[in-house]
Amino acid sequence: MKITYSWIKELLDIKVSPQALADKLSMAGLSVELLEKSGDDWVYHIEVTSNRPDWLSVNGIVREIAAITGAELRNSAYGKGQRAKGKKILCSKPHALCKLSISIEDSKDCAFYYGNVIAGVKVGPSPQWLAKRLEALGLRSVNNVVDITNYCLMETGQPLHAFDLDKIVSQLAGEPVNQLKIIVRRAKKDEKIMTIDGVERILNENILVIAGVYDKTGQPANRQTGKPIAVAGIMGGAGTEVSGKTTNILLESAYFDPVVVRRGSRILGVASDSSYRFERGVDVSTVRRAIDRATEMTKEIAGGAFVCAEQAGKAPAQAPRKIHFCLSEALDTLGMEMTASQAKNIFEKLGFSVGYRGGKDSFLVSVPTTRRDIKIQEDLSEELVRVWGYDKIPLTAPAIKPFALDVPPVGTLEARAKGLLVNMGLKEVITYSLTGDEDYKKTAMELGANLLELENPLTRDLRILRPTLIPSLLNCVSFNVNHNNKDLEFFEIARVFGAEGTSKGPETLSLGIVLCGEKRSTWQKESKRYTLFDIRGMIEALLEEAKVKNYEIKKTESMPFAQKNTGCEIIAGKDTLAVFCMVNNDVKRAWGIKGKEDVYVAEVSLELLAHRADLKKSFSRIVSIPSIIRDVSVLAGQDAPYSRIKALIESKADGLIRSVSLADIYQGQEVPAGQLGLTITIEYGCASKTLTDEEVNSVHQKVLGSLTGELSLKIR
Repeated sequence: MKITYSWIKELLDIKVSPQALADKLSMAGLSVELLEKSGDDWVYHIEVTSNRPDWLSVNGIVREIAAITGAELRNSAYGKGQRAKGKKILCSKPHALCKLSISIEDSKDCAFYYGNVIAGVKVGPSPQWLAKRLEALGLRSVNNVVDITNYCLMETGQPLHAFDLDKIVSQLAGEPVNQLKIIVRRAKKDEKIMTIDGVERILNENILVIAGVYDKTGQPANRQTGKPIAVAGIMGGAGTEVSGKTTNILLESAYFDPVVVRRGSRILGVASDSSYRFERGVDVSTVRRAIDRATEMTKEIAGGAFVCAEQAGKAPAQAPRKIHFCLSEALDTLGMEMTASQAKNIFEKLGFSVGYRGGKDSFLVSVPTTRRDIKIQEDLSEELVRVWGYDKIPLTAPAIKPFALDVPPVGTLEARAKGLLVNMGLKEVITYSLTGDEDYKKTAMELGANLLELENPLTRDLRILRPTLIPSLLNCVSFNVNHNNKDLEFFEIARVFGAEGTSKGPETLSLGIVLCGEKRSTWQKESKRYTLFDIRGMIEALLEEAKVKNYEIKKTESMPFAQKNTGCEIIAGKDTLAVFCMVNNDVKRAWGIKGKEDVYVAEVSLELLAHRADLKKSFSRIVSIPSIIRDVSVLAGQDAPYSRIKALIESKADGLIRSVSLADIYQGQEVPAGQLGLTITIEYGCASKTLTDEEVNSVHQKVLGSLTGELSLKIR
């Protein structure tokens, strides 16, 4: 919004300099983006927020300046606007106006519409003061009639339009008619209009137009013969624009639905000063005042005589919103001092009506229709401090109050899981939460009927809130492998989404892990290909971190993307805490993963795991007594999984076990089919003394005997 300093001084008895006024406005919320010199005047470029359409007018800004500076309004036309009155006369051309009526097809699109007819105008250059003022605001001077509508637009914030009345009739019929009707209606599909910028616009049913309708028989005008003469709220038509030959005009002022105007503006790709204001909502009470103001100015500047004022619809009765305001409560919250008379004066300067209610500091404030942003008492408090000055609030030291941050268990588990996986050498990735049908087809997964979907997605590929992380992670694998980055180890912790009423819940936290290619070599170990046991070990390490022990690992055939006999799930009670597998070749081909490397994926429900986790911190005494390590190599089959082997070792070691870990897995020619060579590291130790070789050998032989006797393992 632009306004000149001279225009402000014309309406206000203001004493401050242009620069000082710019500072005051910015401090009060009317951010002055630029103050520039224009001849002997100054022009303010003010940023207007979307909730303050009342600032899109000179009257609205002047009202704010009066409240901020305390300046008095001068005796001017500000805020006034008498309804045009006068004896009806005939137009210079009888066919132009024998009978004129206005109708609205849908009151939701246009609540009410006013039209004033002025005859005998003399169109020509605008007076110097008018042209100069408009040009300072960046508006081109066209002629006196058009300039008056632009001037009133800037002054009141209400868009107006002037039609050449004779051109309307000529465009419609080209001969005298008995009745002329202006109709506000939706455009027809592929209907066309040439707008005043010289561009032919193709319209549709989402665009509101002003149409002219005629009838030569004296019967009611047939709207099917109507032609658009303007795009409502956006731009007028070239066929009816005011020119130097115009003698009779129709002034238009209306209230159009903001949504309809905005939609039409976007469809046509046209933005104008009028559409900018209609989109934000014009003040109902200004619609009549603006057209009457323009009518009086037209009579004074362009001559002519007022003929008639026609209207359709009716301005809705808007009772001012009333808010009970307690000044003492507001001042206590703001930490500032102000008298009741000072607060009342500020409200009245801003256009509010104020009455006392039960005490000197208790007000009943009536909010004008121009201030749709004021709804509650806190809004009024903001108005007080904004006008009074934020700099007048006394400085105080902030109160620092201790508090306990209550982190939910799943949040604690998430942090620990990230730290654990990063320490294992994995990298964290972030993928999109939105997916599409094609991602699940590639992963051989069937989508359930109760998915959460966007109602208005940007594309079909981004319409589903993902119920699992696995397709997103496979997409990440495909991108990296096909860019020759084949050794991968990464994870993602993110939300997955299910349907309301399911056991999974509408939104849960999930962990996805991917391994591919080889482990990276270090100075301690050579590189080695990842196996299914690596991803299983990572999950079990997480379970150990969460202190979850009562679980079992079972094979499953419910994972359609898993290689045969590799699908596994970890179950605790009735909950499936995790699933993991090696991805089958068909799914890899569908995702375009061209490398021959095996891909291993896992998904862990952190939400379910958190319910069973013991996340309390515990501390144990550091043992300084050395331990003794023994390695055991065994051949194990399907009947003796590692979990059973570990449990047996721990139970037979007479409390002398410090740790049991799987050091290596071997598959080769020397290992029979269906079996694995396992190397297990056992650490023996006692907290109270140093164990001797005889004590360790005795316990170790007992462990070996249990492995061969109870589990039928073969010691290698």
